Amino acid sequence: MAWVHPWSLGQRPSAERVIGVIHTPFHTRFPWSAQRWDFVMTALREVCDEVWVGDLNKLARAQAGCGVDVQATLYPGYRDAIDTLASPSRAEPRLTPDPADLKPSFSRFWEHVLATRAVNFAPAA
Repeated sequence: MAWVHPWSLGQRPSAERVIGVIHTPFHTRFPWSAQRWDFVMTALREVCDEVWVGDLNKLARAQAGCGVDVQATLYPGYRDAIDTLASPSRAEPRLTPDPADLKPSFSRFWEHVLATRAVNFAPAA
């Protein structure tokens, strides 16, 4: 079984059963526009067998130890429920690698990101 949350939209996981999950306590605290909901729900319906809406902690407790495939996220509520599963989550994909050293400012960090993206995302010849 796999879970897909709003920050892990994309290709369907290779699990036999795929559940889209919406954690209502998070979205009560951080409301979204109708346009954003339309985008997310359309994407979830494309890759999931069903979409579960409610307190994700209840679902996580019910499925703890069942080997749920899910991508990690830093969003509160979602992160806590995923941690409850006791099965390792997939790491969030990174667009660029971390710098080898700490940067003294955001500007220096952003220069590093742009330089890295230019190398990693150069168009094929």
